[in-house]
Amino acid sequence: MQNVYLFLPKRYRTVLGIVAAAMVTLQVLMGVVLFAGGRNEASLSVVYAKSQENFAADAEEITKATLVTAESNTVSKQILLDEQMEAIAAESVAAMQNDLAKETAREENRIQLSQTDKGVLLRIVEAEATGEDVTGKMLVANVILNRVNSDEFPDTVEKVVFQKSGKKYQFSPIRDGRYYKVSVSETTEEAVERVLDGEDYSQGALYFMSRRQANKRNVRWFDQSLTWLLEYGTHEFYK
Repeated sequence: MQNVYLFLPKRYRTVLGIVAAAMVTLQVLMGVVLFAGGRNEASLSVVYAKSQENFAADAEEITKATLVTAESNTVSKQILLDEQMEAIAAESVAAMQNDLAKETAREENRIQLSQTDKGVLLRIVEAEATGEDVTGKMLVANVILNRVNSDEFPDTVEKVVFQKSGKKYQFSPIRDGRYYKVSVSETTEEAVERVLDGEDYSQGALYFMSRRQANKRNVRWFDQSLTWLLEYGTHEFYK
């Protein structure tokens, strides 16, 4: 009973306290009467016995009420918890569906290249944009792919990169052999992947040059024959 009492709501503990106090008072009176041999001994005995029965009944009712209340609270909390878990699960499913839709759209819009073309693109970007950041390398990759999609140039990456102007290769890393010596970095791989996923900052550029490394005749041709678009890193871009 002591353990149950500890978990009873305050209002029930108060009632039990009052009842218990009354029982103690009756016990004291009984002791006095029995000691004095008074004529009301029998009546008080009956009252005391009845009070004990009432106390036991009240305690049982309070305990039952407390257990019912506790059970009701537990059920309510469980229902609330279930609702919260269902909401979290619904949000997770919605997020997964959204991610799947994005991934599907990304795959559908992704530029598809053969393994050969992708390998060539990685090497020419590394050779042309050595030391550039991701954006600088992406711009070089954009130019290569812009040429592939242009009627003015061949229709594969490999053919674009190895195209000649007269008897010379158009891209200097092919002419001087740097193309064959580079090791493709993680930055270049990231740049190419992002370009294949559709990122394009080139404004349609078909040409680029490094002004400080190009000879004056080539610089003059770029400036006089093409439209300047932007400058990033060591390169200027034209179309």
